[in-house]
Amino acid sequence: MGGGVIGLSTAYYLASSQPKSSPPECIYVVDSSLQLFAAASGGATGILGNYGFKPEADALGKLSWDLHKQLAADHGGRREWGFSCIVIRKMHYKDQIPSPAKNDLAEGGLPSWFKNSEEYANEIVANHTSAARM
Repeated sequence: MGGGVIGLSTAYYLASSQPKSSPPECIYVVDSSLQLFAAASGGATGILGNYGFKPEADALGKLSWDLHKQLAADHGGRREWGFSCIVIRKMHYKDQIPSPAKNDLAEGGLPSWFKNSEEYANEIVANHTSAARM
């Protein structure tokens, strides 16, 4: 597994699920990149969620989100590393085809400075139950 947040969360759960009575199994974290923060975790700017995965990785991605959210709940993630749920919106020109998004999500309140336009549209990509920053 890689050295990003998903790989490290997976390694944590593997290590913590080992029976205490048996000798611990070795868990290896191997990252193929020669550069730090070169993959998804580094490019995500501290944003995590259960959306946007390729179909072949969707189930694993959603599971990793659930596990990371549980880690935050169990270990004071808000206080310890700034875990907080967020809403992600995407802006685009109305004449462009929007990306597949969870448009069925409730809009919720927009900030007072947000102005709709004849030229632009916005869509909710993830709501507070499916995205967080850390």
